[in-house]
Amino acid sequence: MTKTAFLFPGQGSCVPGILRDLAGEETVTDVLRHIDAAASRFGYSSVRSFLIGDDLRSRETALDSPGTVSVAIFATSVALNEFLCASGQPSDVLVGHSVGELAALVAGGWLSLEEGVRLLCEREALLDAHAPAGGLLAVELGVRRAEGLVAATGDPSVALASDNGPRQTVLSGTADGLAVAAKVAGALDVRSVRLQTPYPFHGPLLAEVSRAFGLVVDTVEAQRGRRPVFSPILGRQVDTVADAMAVLRGHLVHPVRFRTAVSELLADGVERFVECGAKSTLVDLTRHNTPGSVSSVAPLARRADAAGVLSTLTPASAAAEAPRTQAPIETSHAPSQVPAPRAAEPMAAQPQSNGAAGPVAAVPAVDAPGTNGGRLPETEVLVAELRGIFAETLGYPPDVLTDDVDLEADLGISSIKQIELFTTVLDRYDLPTPAADIRPGLFPTLTHIAAFLRELDDAAAKVA
Repeated sequence: MTKTAFLFPGQGSCVPGILRDLAGEETVTDVLRHIDAAASRFGYSSVRSFLIGDDLRSRETALDSPGTVSVAIFATSVALNEFLCASGQPSDVLVGHSVGELAALVAGGWLSLEEGVRLLCEREALLDAHAPAGGLLAVELGVRRAEGLVAATGDPSVALASDNGPRQTVLSGTADGLAVAAKVAGALDVRSVRLQTPYPFHGPLLAEVSRAFGLVVDTVEAQRGRRPVFSPILGRQVDTVADAMAVLRGHLVHPVRFRTAVSELLADGVERFVECGAKSTLVDLTRHNTPGSVSSVAPLARRADAAGVLSTLTPASAAAEAPRTQAPIETSHAPSQVPAPRAAEPMAAQPQSNGAAGPVAAVPAVDAPGTNGGRLPETEVLVAELRGIFAETLGYPPDVLTDDVDLEADLGISSIKQIELFTTVLDRYDLPTPAADIRPGLFPTLTHIAAFLRELDDAAAKVA
């Protein structure tokens, strides 16, 4: 039997509505119900509604809360793990990335679900109250060159946060420190991108928060787990309860050695990696750390029902995995029914045109600014034009991009690519940049995007 590792992702793996088509599965609903009960004691609204619902207002409110996003990531991973195990698809070892280590410990039985939720909520409260400003910067460098880049900044706040692969590392630091790192990287012709995270994880800036969280960890009732867990933070397997506690105490400040973890698992005979969460971020990384004979599977790279999730674990599906190109900072592969883009997405959030993988409808011309009074075309025409723009950029057949298809949950279009597309659309129609940050997930469909563009256009017309 193929030795399998389940991978539990961290920040960046939140997809609203991703479990909608699994809402009828008892194992999934049971996990979500218990998480809601535990998280409600800390003032959280229903994560179940966020993960299975389609309400745009609740989605926007949830995405404004880093804590809710973290609970949603945790809930998605634990629920998918329970579903796979109940469906006869167990793993031989569990591996978490960053806060995903907490989900891995719960899935492995080292912590109860309720204790895991409590720790996560306490962690988020401490981060919200005491975490200093800062963030993360992904750079297209191997770990040794990345360490040289850290030294070149001369800023003690900047540190190596994650070693993800041969040419992908993440740095932690203040905004100013990361800006210097990005400038140095640019001078070296190295691509970099700021990640969408509110805190400087896995670096010295979170030392005080980590010490406070350690006091919370001391109150946890942990036990020896039922399933093996390999910790990228420890760099080895979790063998004792003390090891599990060490992972919890140190996960905010210690670097994530994911590349090393994958190497160790390969040496131990693992031949299949399964992303136990939304998107395909971690298995995309494993594809660039493993030989071609190793299978990498992302059951929730897009929204799927029970049959769809389980079909990704069949040998035929594994054989049809995407080509092994250099991974971007964040990526999700298209579903099997949709042709994948011809080239890997870029790391930096710059508009790219890769051409089309098949017949693409022509994009209707848009009048030059001022020739139509600054007004957008009628909604039906606008949605059709957006469909053409998205199809051309992504390399998808236009008929895949229906008015109500969820770009991320149904098609697996990554957050970075969504931002690129949104920026392209704003330029295409000569619309002003919104005052607030453009955040993926708030405009899940072409219809939602069209409605928002019309709001921007109306506001611009009033100012004019």
